[in-house]
Amino acid sequence: MTSTVRVRRDTGKTMNDDTLRNETATTIIYGDPDGAKGKIRIAAASAGISEREPLGQSIAVQEMILSLPVAGEGSGDVRKDDFVDVIENPDDPALEGHTFRVRKFPSQTSATARRFIVEEVE
Repeated sequence: MTSTVRVRRDTGKTMNDDTLRNETATTIIYGDPDGAKGKIRIAAASAGISEREPLGQSIAVQEMILSLPVAGEGSGDVRKDDFVDVIENPDDPALEGHTFRVRKFPSQTSATARRFIVEEVE
């Protein structure tokens, strides 16, 4: 697992005293604020791409899998609708700065990693 991320959860709104605007309050679930401890792997679920036609429009869909180490501090606390910010990805620097949302978290016994289905947030 070579990519570095920060997994965060929106916890509500808070007032910024400097700007007098409401801002989203977040809690870091996995990794630390600069992502230094959040080692993960992001990969396509399969080489194939499925096509769907909602409302008559053809789109291609490929599921992405986020893998966290089972022993990683906080990795067991990740849940649906958490956000994953890619801080560093030496294998594909184009992924740096991208954000994903956790959609599903299938569980299994004797797992070597916690695997979550994620989708990119635009």
